[in-house]
Amino acid sequence: MQSPARPVAPLGRASGERTRIDPTPCLAHTEGYFEAQYAIDPDPWGFGMPGTNAAVRMTMAALPRPRYRRALEPGCANGALTELLAPRCDAIEAFDRVPAAGAGHSSCRASGR
Repeated sequence: MQSPARPVAPLGRASGERTRIDPTPCLAHTEGYFEAQYAIDPDPWGFGMPGTNAAVRMTMAALPRPRYRRALEPGCANGALTELLAPRCDAIEAFDRVPAAGAGHSSCRASGR
């Protein structure tokens, strides 16, 4: 039986001891994590905030071609990027595993997985 993981120590410890990597899985991989985020806030990633909107626009500006035949956006959240990407694509498939994520956004569908 393994002993429980201790908290990760900050880098640059005075004792010179090597930092251990915490083997605890990322919270985002736990069942119900994303559903809980949307239950707390309909925009948990802040896509409606000005800074995030700028990041979405920068993502669009980084695309090398003006037009695409097809696009796939898994984890489309509230559809902010999908709405900007759609006019540049002949076809786009956008989905999110959390039904509440795409609620009210026709550009994003819930996959329920």
